[in-house]
Amino acid sequence: MLKITPNPTFPLDVRVSVAGEKNPVRIGLTVRHKDTDALKQWIERASETGSDTAALLAEVIESWSGLGDAAGAPLAYSPEALATFLKNYPALGLEIFSAYVKELTEARLKN
Repeated sequence: MLKITPNPTFPLDVRVSVAGEKNPVRIGLTVRHKDTDALKQWIERASETGSDTAALLAEVIESWSGLGDAAGAPLAYSPEALATFLKNYPALGLEIFSAYVKELTEARLKN
């Protein structure tokens, strides 16, 4: 049943392009829901010149899985860790942003 008020968070799988890897790497995020007005404002802020990608994504990311430290051990989510990943993986910000907007705006067909 569709509820009038959506869950405050939802899972989001993101495929991330990694230089030197043949296939994208999957990361799992738990993200916060934004209603239509909040999403529109968030997208507008993202399109502004000089917008802080890490700060924008930190607004919606609550936790993650599939990301690790330099030794490969699981790394807990923090805005600082997110900023480091965004700096080291140029495609990551746009891939998370696109996956989030797509999940909120496109209906899924299930067979």
